[in-house]
Amino acid sequence: MENSQLLKILKSLNIYELNTLSKFINSPYFNTNSRLIIYFAELKNYLKGCGELPGKYEIFAKMYPGEKYNDGRMRYLTSELLKLVEEYFAQEGLRKDQYNNCIYSFKELTEKNLFRQAEKKLEEAEKYLTNKNYPNELYYYYMHSFSSNSGYIKLVNEETPDADIFNREAENIIMLMLAVIFQAAYNINTLSGTFNVKAEYNIINDLLLSFDLERFTEKLRSIARTAELYYSLLQLIRKPENTNGYFKVKGMISELVNELNRQDIYNIIAALRSYCVQRELEGKSEFYSERFELNKLSLRLDAYSFSEQRYMQFNDFRSFLNVALFFKEYDWAEKFIEEYSHKLQPELGQNAVLLAEASVAFHRKDYEKARKYLAKVKPDSLYFKDDVKRLELVICYENGEYSAAIEKIDSYKHFLKSNKGVSDLRKDAVWNYLNIAMDIVKIKTGESRKSAAVLLKTMDTLKPLANKAWLKEKAGELIKGT
Repeated sequence: MENSQLLKILKSLNIYELNTLSKFINSPYFNTNSRLIIYFAELKNYLKGCGELPGKYEIFAKMYPGEKYNDGRMRYLTSELLKLVEEYFAQEGLRKDQYNNCIYSFKELTEKNLFRQAEKKLEEAEKYLTNKNYPNELYYYYMHSFSSNSGYIKLVNEETPDADIFNREAENIIMLMLAVIFQAAYNINTLSGTFNVKAEYNIINDLLLSFDLERFTEKLRSIARTAELYYSLLQLIRKPENTNGYFKVKGMISELVNELNRQDIYNIIAALRSYCVQRELEGKSEFYSERFELNKLSLRLDAYSFSEQRYMQFNDFRSFLNVALFFKEYDWAEKFIEEYSHKLQPELGQNAVLLAEASVAFHRKDYEKARKYLAKVKPDSLYFKDDVKRLELVICYENGEYSAAIEKIDSYKHFLKSNKGVSDLRKDAVWNYLNIAMDIVKIKTGESRKSAAVLLKTMDTLKPLANKAWLKEKAGELIKGT
């Protein structure tokens, strides 16, 4: 078990990281077991493409020349090497995090009563404490603790601290609370709106009702606008019917872009995008164009993922593409696939690209090409299965394969019934879509005498309704007799 975990971790490293890990393992300060150096060297040769993966017997023979293989020893050394690799990640993280590097030195110096030196280290730490370096949940926590440390070091140096130090300490803990509450509220809202997960007790809502947070946010002086942003986000989640709150928050993103970390921008835009989806499912079609604007904004601000090191979420990739296709921005969609597909997790990349290419081909009315791409997709997740079923259905209809389209509708309904991971809202939206699609097929084939015009009016009042644009387009064609 440890061996497979070890290899998976090592394969994620580039050549530079492998070389620095080698120096780490060869350092007597971190590793005193010479056999682990031999073990890693054998694996490193393979990882750098200098030979085949050595077997455990071969590695054991290099570490214990002339001795009989002992599986217990091999497992132990594998476990120890895995721990060393994990320790390397921790050390690398600390090395890159210059603020916390200084803070750890500050704490050690204060423990030894070296307060003047500790104060200098705290002053150095302040240079690295910016909102660009840390998402707000960390930034405001570090700002809070920094203010606390600043007050402490003044006192032990027998200096009188400025009262504003303690005010800043309090302000930053309030900002931390706002940032964390927003993220928790958004997560709960997303779980209930996208997946069939409900919170037994909404403690966040009770907190907002109990305290006058709006008054607090107005008094936070230099960070008042950022506080107002988070308060407005919370109000948007609590009172989604107030669409003015959406446009207020959207406008504030560009204004405060220099006050926000990349992860913060991603989270805020994701919350606004989720808001748009919920409004669309309620029949407010104007929010579909808002999603396209949000998608372009996130790409423009380079906030398409949590951080530069994180992969783009498949659901985001899928959403960006589908919205562009809705607006017939086919060239934009193809350029997006080309530029951003490599930013997906490698295990998702091939399926995602095939599905994306199938979607573009379908919208360009090249149905056979779309089918060829779909045939290669391995639908091993809820999103892949949902998209494949949706595309298969509409391709059958566009090709005049109406019996096959009815079979696809029945299959899709069975999929919805049997899948408990789909939220009630999403399930209702797709179920309504499938019922309307069935009516359209039967009107087209003459099996139903329902009026396409009446069906079109029904769609305007039916909420929620998925794939509404395609349904309205097909109903319109029936009215025109095409």
